[in-house]
Amino acid sequence: MNIHILLPLLFISLLTMGNSCVTEDTNSSNLKPANAHDLQITNDLKVTPTTISYTYYVSEKTKDGPKFCDGENMDSAGYMASLTKKITVFVAGTLPRDLTNQDKIKNTLHLAADAELFNEAYTRIANTTFENHNYTVVMHPAGGWAGSSIFFCKWKPFVEKNMKQFPEVTKIRWEPLN
Repeated sequence: MNIHILLPLLFISLLTMGNSCVTEDTNSSNLKPANAHDLQITNDLKVTPTTISYTYYVSEKTKDGPKFCDGENMDSAGYMASLTKKITVFVAGTLPRDLTNQDKIKNTLHLAADAELFNEAYTRIANTTFENHNYTVVMHPAGGWAGSSIFFCKWKPFVEKNMKQFPEVTKIRWEPLN
């Protein structure tokens, strides 16, 4: 293989390598791996080896626990109250030097939604926009499918709970369902 092709490929692979771990603030020893490649990182060439943490809340899942937003019991407030399991993910690797608050918010939502098993096609986190100097997070959910009210019964309080950690976010605006 030509050395002129091999060196750039080696450089790209080194840039995209990363390690991560997850800790839980509960006293359990259930450490779960997180994938740094799940984060949406820009193609910005200003990168630096670093570690960044993301914190989010998920519900304590119990086999016989209360059911929220299952079609029969549409309890958004109860579901929000169940989001007590605090998880912190440390992502180490080569990341953009100037990771914006918007990037951090979207990455947090991606990690949290994945941990809570939300369907990415419905969450549309990638379509999230920001207004009013980033103080307003605008969610653009997809709607109009069977079960969308059940989905949003959990998704809205989930987003609201996980956005509370960002002091710059003063409002979450939900675009109407399509």
